[in-house]
Amino acid sequence: WPKGSKSRGFSTIKAHCDATGRRLEYSQTFASLGNIFTGHLEGIPCCGIPHPSARLFREERELMRKVVTQTYRCENITADACQDLLHSIRQRRNAKGLSKEEMATLFELLIARMQSLPYPAYESCEKKYSRYDLCNGLQLTIANNSTTHCIAIRPKNYKGEKDIDQISMPHVRELLTCFDKANYANTPVWLGVKDFNTLTLENDIEDLAKDLVNEMKKLISEIYTILPPSR
Repeated sequence: WPKGSKSRGFSTIKAHCDATGRRLEYSQTFASLGNIFTGHLEGIPCCGIPHPSARLFREERELMRKVVTQTYRCENITADACQDLLHSIRQRRNAKGLSKEEMATLFELLIARMQSLPYPAYESCEKKYSRYDLCNGLQLTIANNSTTHCIAIRPKNYKGEKDIDQISMPHVRELLTCFDKANYANTPVWLGVKDFNTLTLENDIEDLAKDLVNEMKKLISEIYTILPPSR
């Protein structure tokens, strides 16, 4: 927040000097919600946010974007201006996440809905994963196994590169922006991923599957404006 303003709604301000004597003043913004820090380094506004690949709710990512934008603009950051987002984050955190059984059911419902969509399946393992060709150099994976529970997209010719956003591929930055807007996280091995662990069950599992597929179709349509399908 700008120098001299009050930290209303924030936790206690802390100060630290590094070996060069530079002074950093900071506080954990919005208490523990969002795990965001803001402050000043030698009078220059700065902020600290979770890694982009972290498992975050849509509202947490929106809060991150808001804080980064306001920090860049040297605007005053107050909890009062973010009450709607903070309320949504509290509700999300208090909501019950999906059980293993619900994730398994969600996986089967998603696979069933994919059968009516124009994305050909080219690889699958029963009850573990299924991959679909988006016909533009990308593939979509729906997975529910011991390590991965998600809907995710990456290049079809992915060979295990550690930094997938650095591979030789056109329009990578535009694609990452597209995924970010759809609340799909970027990770070292996926351009965009919707982790089942971040989902909550507000109605029934059928409705959740329907909503996820509709969201996915909209995302793919946006991707096609950047990388059109070859067929």
